[in-house]
Amino acid sequence: MKLPDKNSLKEKEHLFLYEHDLMELHNPNVNSFEYQRYKTRIDEIIKHILMYVEEGGKVAEIGCAQGNMSLILAENGRIAFALDLRHPFLTYMMLKYEKGKLFPLAENAENLPFKDNSLDGIIVAELLEHTIFPHLILRESNRVLKKG
Repeated sequence: MKLPDKNSLKEKEHLFLYEHDLMELHNPNVNSFEYQRYKTRIDEIIKHILMYVEEGGKVAEIGCAQGNMSLILAENGRIAFALDLRHPFLTYMMLKYEKGKLFPLAENAENLPFKDNSLDGIIVAELLEHTIFPHLILRESNRVLKKG
């Protein structure tokens, strides 16, 4: 995944996400709290997805924001579906795209666009606490996640 050229970013949302990427993922100060907190969390999530979802497996990152986990999963041979309600967040993610099977989807987490039992993994990180009905997202995630 590449960091876009800041001078090429025109949308307010793109600049917002770029600043987060600089602070959290591309921070030159690897000892900063923001970098350490983000990197530790994202590495742990990715480690578990790679452990439990085989290469070619399908994973949805629901509420993906700048899509860092989806980008990493696509680069590591998984089929990644990056879902967010905000279309500019998805267009920013695609500016960082380099390789792999990555599909941006502007969708609502309460009505996922997948068939029953069709995904090998789901990431719902930093989303449920921002929703009114988190149980609907969990129920929908359970519906599309393969059993077992």
